[in-house]
Amino acid sequence: MKRKLTILLLGLAPCLVFAQSPVGVYGPVNIGNGGNLLSQGTVTVNSNASQGTGVIVNSGTLGLSKGIIFKSDDSNDGLLANKSIVSTTGSAISEIQLQKTFTDKRYYYVSFPFTVKMNTIQSATGAILVYDKDYYIMEYDAASRPNTGKADSWKDLVVDAKSTLVPGKGYLFALDEEVVNREVIFPASDITNLFSTATANKTINLSYYTPTIQNPFTTALSWGWNFTGGLTTSNYTMNQSNLNYTGFLYYYNKSVKDYVEIATGLGQSTTMPPYISFFTHEAQAGNSIAYSVGGVTTSTQSANLRSEEEPQFDIISLWINGSEYNDQLRIVTGDSYPENLDYHKDAPKLFSPDKETPQLWSMLEGDELCITMLPKKEYREVTLGVKTGEDDNYTISLDEGYNGFYQSIVLFDKETGERTNLLTDSYTFPSTELNTTDRFTLELNRMPTSIDNAQADKVIIYASNHQLFVKNIQQGDKIQVFDVTGRMVLSATAQGSDFTGELETIGALIIKVTGNTNKTAKIINQ
Repeated sequence: MKRKLTILLLGLAPCLVFAQSPVGVYGPVNIGNGGNLLSQGTVTVNSNASQGTGVIVNSGTLGLSKGIIFKSDDSNDGLLANKSIVSTTGSAISEIQLQKTFTDKRYYYVSFPFTVKMNTIQSATGAILVYDKDYYIMEYDAASRPNTGKADSWKDLVVDAKSTLVPGKGYLFALDEEVVNREVIFPASDITNLFSTATANKTINLSYYTPTIQNPFTTALSWGWNFTGGLTTSNYTMNQSNLNYTGFLYYYNKSVKDYVEIATGLGQSTTMPPYISFFTHEAQAGNSIAYSVGGVTTSTQSANLRSEEEPQFDIISLWINGSEYNDQLRIVTGDSYPENLDYHKDAPKLFSPDKETPQLWSMLEGDELCITMLPKKEYREVTLGVKTGEDDNYTISLDEGYNGFYQSIVLFDKETGERTNLLTDSYTFPSTELNTTDRFTLELNRMPTSIDNAQADKVIIYASNHQLFVKNIQQGDKIQVFDVTGRMVLSATAQGSDFTGELETIGALIIKVTGNTNKTAKIINQ
């Protein structure tokens, strides 16, 4: 029989509850410290939201003698957030299973917290499903990617009678479109460490694959990829503290049809559901993900994309929006970041396979990045890449509420000649199919600038590495540089729209541009 349970077992005094027949959990069950829930029947943790999603939070003791069934569908998961002791006796292991519904006729990103023998995978009717006929599984060939440079390095699983699906490994799983009953049962064949709360038992060692052949067209951003998954039966808050991990995580969000990047080293986090898989990118050998019990949660909070604990860096979060879907790029500037490409800090771009999802990225040393980390400078330009696949109007904008290091963040469209300060406005352009890294530039300026039709307001003046840069002037304009005493330390005439000159004087300087353009600015030459 099914029972709708809403139980709170507290540890003020030991509390013991027996359930002798099968139990269906359709609401919250909280087992507090000292509390005991012992079931002699199979426990089914429901995932149907209309009936009530099952959630068991165990901080006491959960005893299973006939096993537990975890239900999962496209929108919800039955959860066991285990923070204490789960004991299994009798035939419990034979009835520990994941029952997942694959509504859509597509590949799903999946992983399993226990070992599954492939010859036991079955439909809800009990019929054994046959690989490469009723269902299909692919794995990620991370070892070949450094040789080929291809991000789409999927391969079919090689299967024999003894093949298993490994806990904590990522897979792509699809049911054949002819299969009518879309619920699939994955019975556990080995539950070693499934209910353990010890971090050492919840650790996944990550591989660092490097090229085995020479290919001049691949870079180190193709090395060190892993396609992995969770080891828990609950939602999990993925961040540096809980995982003891400072790298990049990428998961595919089907609601936005795009990859979402989480930079744990920047203090960012997201709460992930169980039974899904994701990518990691390693810059060195020896890294691992360690799932501590502190990350176990029943919360479904969205990703935290800005840390309040890391004030030494500045995050510029850009979005490109179409009619339905969008994409994000983050440019992070900090005092200690290098100017050149750093495989420990810069995150490569994973492109959405869906053409209706627009894509936005930055370019650095020829590589496409979704997170770029650069040193803070008074002025810098960042080359942007844009990809669109449908006839639509697309808008590039800055995350609301930015109040960081730069006082002017200007998007320059080379095709139209328009400049838009994204601190105050967004920029919309029509497009059909576009894939370019030669149209848009982002201009970051520590000093505020205005954007209008006056030539003087388009002039950009800054110093870098003891060089003076003056942009958007006209041939014949005169450039004069004065120190704080009024002494002229440089005088030159522009030979084109840009001017570069060496600065020998350190400190505050006044720059005057006269002629066709009239502009005065103060800079610091450090």
